This record gives sequence, structure tokens and C-alpha cells, in this order.
Amino acid sequence: MNAVSSFAFTISLAAVINGLGIVRLLSTLAEYLRRRDRLEVGHFWVYSLLLLFQFVLHVLFWWAMFGVGSVGGFNFVGYMYLLIGPVCIYLATSLLIPDVDGDSKSVDLRAQYFRLAPSHFTVIAVMWFWAVFLWPVLTGQFAPTAPMLAGIGSLAVILRFSKSEGLHAIVVPAYCIAIVSFIALFQLRLGGAAEAFLEGAAK
Repeated sequence: MNAVSSFAFTISLAAVINGLGIVRLLSTLAEYLRRRDRLEVGHFWVYSLLLLFQFVLHVLFWWAMFGVGSVGGFNFVGYMYLLIGPVCIYLATSLLIPDVDGDSKSVDLRAQYFRLAPSHFTVIAVMWFWAVFLWPVLTGQFAPTAPMLAGIGSLAVILRFSKSEGLHAIVVPAYCIAIVSFIALFQLRLGGAAEAFLEGAAK
């Protein structure tokens, strides 16, 4: 089995877990569209923005995993560590989904956000710091992306412990801008982060 096909095999489980999160987000959106005439929703723009970027994270994970195969083969411990990322993204998505049962006629997204945010940001902070240590676990070296990933993770930690609506209204957009900046700097090209790592390792 060549390196490409073996990596495609090993990454398939991560892809399935990641895909489940996308399904949860899209099914929630479909349910909202189906019931929008019968469901009174108190919208909260911070919540909507965060849900949008949670979808972006799922796509980003899949996009970023392309370059991981370039490090060569890795052992079972490395593979188990690799799976922590998609598990965290899936759990963070599940914890962020609004709690609306079939009999509900209204939902207050502002109240839901502040009830769900601590759990969501706990898991998502773990995911970002998982990403910081992914390359060291697989290769023994930090990637050039590590400082930025740690910075985004730190924003998630702030959001985990803050109960201030004003602070969330500032930090959540900053968190989303940081994700966009990370994509612009390292992930515009398929496998861009891996290329940056390999170039740094060669120096």
C-alpha cells in the first residue's frame, strides 16, 4: 500500500467524525427553515456568527488534513492523537446547537448562547491547543502556525470564562477574524500549513 492510499485509509475515520458535525449543523438549519413560520426565534447575532464559523472550522479541518500525510507514516499513538481534533470539533458543534424540542413554539437564542457557551468554548479551546501540538506529536517539531493557533485558543479560553455580553460581542468577532487571518496566512492553498512546516523544518 503506497503512502497516499494508506493516509487516505487512516484519515477516513477522522473525515467521518468531522462530517457528522457538518450534518448536525445542516440538519439544524433545515429544521429551522421547515419550522420558521411556526417558531418564534429571538435572534442573537453573536450566536449566528459563531454557528457560521463553526461550519467553517469543519471545512477547515478537512482542508488542513491534506498536508498531514506529507510527514510520512505515523504510529497508533499519533493516530489516536490525530482523532482528538475531529472529536472535539464534533462535540463543540453538538454543544452549540440550540436546544429546541418538537413542541417548542419559541426559542431565545441569547439565553441559549450564554447557557451553552461555557461547554462549547471549553471543548473548542481544547481543539485549538490540540492543533498547536499536532505537529510536535507527529514530527517532534512545532509548526509556524503554532503561535497563531495558541492565540485563537486563548480567545476561546476568555470566552469560556466570561459571562459579559459586551465582552462576547467584542471577542467573538475577534475570534472569527483570527480564524479568517489564519486561513489567509496558512490555508489558502491545499496543504499550505504543511508546506510552511516543511519549509521551516528544512532551514
